[in-house]
Amino acid sequence: GIQVDLAAGAAALVVFADHRLPAAASWIRTDATDLTAGRWTLDVDGHGQHGRVVRHQMTLDRLRDWQAVPELADVSGHATYRINVTLPATWLEPGNKVVLDLGAVHDMAIVTVLGKQQLTLIAPPFDADITAMLRPGLNQLQIGIFNSPNNAMIDSKKPGLKNLKPQPAGLLGPVKLIRKQRRPTP
Repeated sequence: GIQVDLAAGAAALVVFADHRLPAAASWIRTDATDLTAGRWTLDVDGHGQHGRVVRHQMTLDRLRDWQAVPELADVSGHATYRINVTLPATWLEPGNKVVLDLGAVHDMAIVTVLGKQQLTLIAPPFDADITAMLRPGLNQLQIGIFNSPNNAMIDSKKPGLKNLKPQPAGLLGPVKLIRKQRRPTP
């Protein structure tokens, strides 16, 4: 059996890997673009403590934990982050792949590019090959984030909830687009 010790309000996901899978092709990182400090739009729809409904739209100059944003410090729910990225055509040439690395995510992410083809990422590492979703030039990346209900449940007046501690929330990054090339075979 497996024993997992969790703090009050914590959750865990156990993933069993099949080591019999064939080895992945070897790739070399050739370029990267860090989007963390880019111009992000953020739409939040959730609940705060004591059942307060929270709906905020804002622009961020960099990604940060919701606890660092006064309007979002106690929010649990869903947020949509959007950023426009101009991708050079060379990134999509044959033999290349583009990986989106979201960095730290609390707690689950759904990735959409150009309004279609969703990927769901539920556990670290929060990265995925999005080559087929991209086109040369302007691309809009949309990352939907769902955090745990913990932060909205904290209530110092309720015995079962007063010991909960604030948890990180949102897309913290660093968010990077990484171009990789297939390693030449010897």
